[in-house]
Amino acid sequence: MGCDRVSASMQAHQNGADVEDPHLPDNDANATGTHAKATKHIRSTFAVLCISLVVINTTFSVMGPILPQEAEKRGVGPRAVGMIFSIYAFVNFCVSPYMGKALQRGLVQRKSLLLAGQVICAVSAGAFSLVIFLNTPTAFLCVCLALRVVNGVGSAAVDTASFAIISSLFADSDFFGAAMGISESFLSLGWIVGPLVGGYAADVAGFAAPFILTGGLALLATPVLYFLMPSMESPERKDSEAPVTILQLVKVPSVCVLLIASLLAAASLTFLDPLLGPYLQQEYGFSVSLVGLCFGICAILYAVASPLAGWLGDRIGMFRITVAGLFLMAVGYTLLGPAPPLQALLGPMHQEWLIWVSLSIVGVGAGMAFVPLLPAMLTSLAAVGIEEEGLTDVMSGLLSGSFSLGGGAGPILGGLLAAWFGFQWAAAAFGLVQLVMALAVAVVSVRVAGKARSEQELVRATAAELAREQQNGGLEPGMSTARHRSPERQRRRKEVVTPRGLSRGRLSGQWQHSDRSDALRHPLLAPPTRPQDNA
Repeated sequence: MGCDRVSASMQAHQNGADVEDPHLPDNDANATGTHAKATKHIRSTFAVLCISLVVINTTFSVMGPILPQEAEKRGVGPRAVGMIFSIYAFVNFCVSPYMGKALQRGLVQRKSLLLAGQVICAVSAGAFSLVIFLNTPTAFLCVCLALRVVNGVGSAAVDTASFAIISSLFADSDFFGAAMGISESFLSLGWIVGPLVGGYAADVAGFAAPFILTGGLALLATPVLYFLMPSMESPERKDSEAPVTILQLVKVPSVCVLLIASLLAAASLTFLDPLLGPYLQQEYGFSVSLVGLCFGICAILYAVASPLAGWLGDRIGMFRITVAGLFLMAVGYTLLGPAPPLQALLGPMHQEWLIWVSLSIVGVGAGMAFVPLLPAMLTSLAAVGIEEEGLTDVMSGLLSGSFSLGGGAGPILGGLLAAWFGFQWAAAAFGLVQLVMALAVAVVSVRVAGKARSEQELVRATAAELAREQQNGGLEPGMSTARHRSPERQRRRKEVVTPRGLSRGRLSGQWQHSDRSDALRHPLLAPPTRPQDNA
């Protein structure tokens, strides 16, 4: 059918007639009105989502300054407390990919998953207010672990659904990276506000107050989210279509490398959790408040850098921003120790200002490394020919899972390296890992770019071939019928005139269209211009 439309358009153009495409708007006024409504819909949906992320992530982080003290009163040791804090990240890692697959298969809708995750997080946060009545260490530990497992399931639902919603809104626009960055800023705001609210509310009204406050706020926000956010239905899949599997996606080298980069970006934010406080107090005499400010600086700059990273990625390339972010994290961790080889080369470098600079670099680098990853992974899959409806859903689950795994593994890795080699060598080793990953992402970006160019050249050649056939009324001169009907040739023709072929225009950024189903908008399929037209 797409070929018939192309043929009719070319024939009409060659006869000097005006071509009216039924897929185009009737007039500019209607087109402008429709575009304005669509833009308003997208902005309102995105705004509601960002506010929801702040509320939900506050419920995750509110326990930071208050739970360890209550656990210590009941004889629960630091290792057990560490398990309470980290288990939710590992649950998120295990559950997120399957939630992405559920979205891809249409078993649950994006909005429904987001609402369910918000309710789960709200209820589990509120339930933490009851652990104060558990006086035995075993009961306290078991209930806290169970609630954090439930919290991890809710977190997986929220993260996967939010990534999928952002992808559905912006995947085909020049605002995709910026939208990812803005959402990360709001998410980080929740992590920053949570400990402040938790500490203040606990001082004023006791241990249970922060959990009741944040859990109740998240629960009250759920009906608001339900009514304000429009339906975000996952695309319907035909029964004959076999969905791509998680294993197939992970086997793509560039996707695997980018998932590891996501893990490292998250780990860079939590690697220092068990290390930085004791090190700064011992080496520099920092007070507890100054140590807290050090952690806060890193988180704040991550939030500030995220929108900028997305904006730059939309303009100069997602892979480049990720490489730059990983490189900055490598520099930050190398300076933080500072690394012993660096001190041997430059002399003693124990300066307080270097701590602030290095932590700032780490925060900015983490934002730059993570924000472009989802658009970069979708581009990588398109370069190898993996494109289908619902792909953004399953990739959202994988990205959420890898980031959560990194966040949970960071403190464990940091503690082990510091125990074996000391703080300075541990930070230097982690910086070296970041540098190696930056080089790996740079290598896969070159491969993806090469495949994108090859794909574009193939589509150009097929489009030109199709245009010549239409001009000649059928076969090209000297072409046999068997070759004309060969499966490979038919596949190439189909990829030029179908939405799947059109969507690959993201790789080059040269295909401009407002309706992905309209093959005539591809510049390579435009009818040939006659000399008198230019006159």
